[in-house]
Amino acid sequence: MASSQAQVAQDAEFTRRLAKIRARFISKLDDTIRSIDDASKSMSCDLKDSAAVVARAYRQIHDVCGIASTVGLIAAGLSARALDSLLVDPFRAQRGLTDDELTQLKDGLTALRSAALADISHETVQE
Repeated sequence: MASSQAQVAQDAEFTRRLAKIRARFISKLDDTIRSIDDASKSMSCDLKDSAAVVARAYRQIHDVCGIASTVGLIAAGLSARALDSLLVDPFRAQRGLTDDELTQLKDGLTALRSAALADISHETVQE
């Protein structure tokens, strides 16, 4: 019985910690999306230092991919993976984005924001 109570306490602590990580992630996600959107003006392959800006955006999106699904934002995680796929080749090639890639980035950021909002709204409705 004592081990069962210990397990329940461990489970409750894990749930509490995960909820804290999730809340922190959600509070920073909008800032991350805005930051990448603002930085997109400097990602054109025609601009000097665009590769560094793309690399920073790629790392930010890659982090979102790793955390979103883990904390229950499934749709946001899928949207982030699409952006990760878009940015990985320019990141590896150390180059800026083409006009088409910039358009896809903007659309992808909009989709990510919408997916995150849907994930959050869906959870609120179920509670």
